[in-house]
Amino acid sequence: MPPVKALIPSESFAPIVKEVMPSVVTVLAGMESIQPLGEETTPLQNLENRKIGSGFILDADGHILTNNHVVGQSDYIFVELADENILKAFVVGRDPQTDIALLKVKTDKKLSPISWADSNSVQVGDLVISAGNPFGLGLTVSTGIISARSRDLSFGAYDDFLQTDAAIHQGNSGGPLFNIEGRVIGMNTALFAPKGENIGLNFAIPSNTIIWVTNALLKEGIVRRGKLGLKIQDVPQEIRSSLNLSQTAGAYVSEVVPNGPAQQAGLQKGDVIVSVNQIPITQTKMVARLSAQLPIGQTIPIDIYRGQERYTLTLVVAEKENLPSSKTKENIYEN
Repeated sequence: MPPVKALIPSESFAPIVKEVMPSVVTVLAGMESIQPLGEETTPLQNLENRKIGSGFILDADGHILTNNHVVGQSDYIFVELADENILKAFVVGRDPQTDIALLKVKTDKKLSPISWADSNSVQVGDLVISAGNPFGLGLTVSTGIISARSRDLSFGAYDDFLQTDAAIHQGNSGGPLFNIEGRVIGMNTALFAPKGENIGLNFAIPSNTIIWVTNALLKEGIVRRGKLGLKIQDVPQEIRSSLNLSQTAGAYVSEVVPNGPAQQAGLQKGDVIVSVNQIPITQTKMVARLSAQLPIGQTIPIDIYRGQERYTLTLVVAEKENLPSSKTKENIYEN
């Protein structure tokens, strides 16, 4: 086997960090008016009545992205820029389903927006840089790799996390995960901590999800999702074997909602969905994620197996009611 060409920077990540850090911010949120940390106040003091999280600058107009759980229902939100200038912020929109919040600040200062990368192109083993404000200590960076893709943490129907071993801690929530070109591929959101300690299992929302949610929030202030009107589960092994499907391909229809889009399109309980809108289903939860981002009212093709026969049905996407997300997995902590 020929030697693999080294891709790790030969000397330092410093040039990349210097370029991206002006885009990283600290988010302070609380139910009482927040006084900025004074010169004689250590970072770990006076945090009892407020949350400290992280975020990043979306555009020159002052839009800031962070986690929804960072701002919660706070009455007061402030954003501290990398130059320590503190600005009052307000919520433009939020999406509890993906834990994303869009803020805005007003300033005459020239801001440094981030650049996006395509999270679909991210590969396991890619180098990444995490940035944020852990424990209120100040802006901090760490490095690591993408450890896995499409992680499901049982937070909700749209879980699709990037897993990384780049260190994140309390206060990093909402901060950016950069690739080594300095482009954002994710938003740091959660960590797996069995004993309350970071053991290197950290999770970020993929950039493509953030972009879609952000565009919806900028347009309407809310996220409108499509639905197909069915319930799905993993394909039973005996059916998977009979159809010669891989171990993750397809989704089994366990229930069809009466008078919903799926029933009107002719889907039945027991059908196996293998593609939605011409996109192959490689994980069961892909059906929910794909349908959520389909334009409401659009007619789409759905490929199914019914028994041993393959059919293509057409379905008109309906609008899904917005429901609160659930967090049920033990030992998963929002960071």
